[in-house]
Amino acid sequence: MTENSIGNYINLAPAAQGRYADLYKAQAVFNKRVICALKIFKFPVPPHNYDLRRALLLEAAAACELYHDNIVRAFDYGIDGGKFYLAMDFITGETLENRLRAGPFTPQQAHKLAADVAAALSYAHHLGLPHRNLIARNILFREGSRDAKICDFHLHKITALPEAAAFAKTLPPDRAQQAYTPPEVLAGGEHTARSDIYQFGALLYAALAQPQPFKTERRPLIGDLRPDIGAEFETLITKCLAKKPERRPVSARAIIRELAWISPAAARPRQRRPRAGDTIRQRVAFSHDNFPPQFHEAIVRLQTFMLRKLQPAPPPENTYTTIFSETGRGAAEPSVPEKAAAVYENTAITRRTQRGRGKNVETMPFLLALLLLCILSGYWYFRPQPKQSFSPGLSGGAQP
Repeated sequence: MTENSIGNYINLAPAAQGRYADLYKAQAVFNKRVICALKIFKFPVPPHNYDLRRALLLEAAAACELYHDNIVRAFDYGIDGGKFYLAMDFITGETLENRLRAGPFTPQQAHKLAADVAAALSYAHHLGLPHRNLIARNILFREGSRDAKICDFHLHKITALPEAAAFAKTLPPDRAQQAYTPPEVLAGGEHTARSDIYQFGALLYAALAQPQPFKTERRPLIGDLRPDIGAEFETLITKCLAKKPERRPVSARAIIRELAWISPAAARPRQRRPRAGDTIRQRVAFSHDNFPPQFHEAIVRLQTFMLRKLQPAPPPENTYTTIFSETGRGAAEPSVPEKAAAVYENTAITRRTQRGRGKNVETMPFLLALLLLCILSGYWYFRPQPKQSFSPGLSGGAQP
C-alpha cells in the first residue's frame, strides 16, 4: 500500500469521507478503463489477528454475492498494509440524504423509491442477507436517473466487529443512524429481515415528511403531514413502522405485492383527520369525505329513486278550469254544481294516482321475498347429493 495505490488499484482520488471508511475514486491495474469506488476502512487490521481477517473476508465475500439492478455491486476486496478495502461500482450522482435537502418527495417519487428499495430487499432477504443499516445516505441515485440503488450491504456487520466497535467509541454518536434503528434493536435484540422493513418505513417517512423521521418519541401521522398521499400508501407506511415486528409486513415480497395495487396517480387528497375538539357534525363530515366518489354517486341515485317512488304525486291541474276552457266557455265562471262535480273528479284522480303508487311500494317486499324463495328453492334443488353407501344386507338377498 502506498499513498496513491492499494492492492490492485491505483490513482486514488478522494471522493467522500464517512464515519468508518473513506471513499476514493480509483483505477484497476488489470484494466485502466475500469473506474471503481474504493472504500478504505479507517480501523487498523493487525497482521496477526487472523480472526479479524477471516471475519472481514467472509463478510466482504457475502456482499460480493449480491447482483441486482437496485444494489450497488461490490466485486473485489482485500487487505493491504493493515487496511481493509472494498471495491464497488462507481456511481455519479447523489444520495437520498442530499436530495431531500431540496424538499420532500411527491407521492409518485416516494412510490418509485419504495418499489426500488423493496425489490432490492426482497432479493437480499431471499439470500438470507439483511442490510442492517438502511438509512438515507445509503440510498444512491445515478445522475439523470430516478432509479434508487442500495449500497453498503453487510457494512453494519463489519462495523460490529470488536476492533471496529473500539474505533467507533472514539467517534461522536451518529444521530442519523439512531433515528432509523428499530425498537427491538434498541432493546438489545437481533436485527432481522423485519428490522429492515422498519427501516424501510422510516425511509419512506423521511422522504415524504422531513429529513429526520423521528424528532420526538411520539411522531405525527404521515397522513396529517402529507394529506396528498393515498390512504393505502399511508397504511403501508404505518404497518412498516409498527413497534412490534409481528405487526409489520411478513416480508419485502409482501410489500411489493401491496405496492402493485397502490397507484400514486389515483391517490385522492384527503381532508385532515378528526381531532378531539371537533364536533359530531365535523366528525361525520370527515368520515364522509374518506369514501370514494363512486359511493357518493350511488347514494345520490338511491335517494333520487326513493323520492320518486315514495313521494306522492302532485295534484293535477284544476279540472273544472280545463274542462270549461276546452268547451269554449273560456274564463266563464262555472256554476256551483259544476264546481262540485269538477272537485269530485279531481279528488278521485288524485286518490287513484296515490293508490297506484302506494300499491307498487307495498308490493316491493313481497317481490323481494318471492325472489329470495326462488333462490333458496333453486339451491335446494341443485344442491350436491351425498354419495350413498349400500350395505350387503340391503342390496337384496338373504343375509347369512
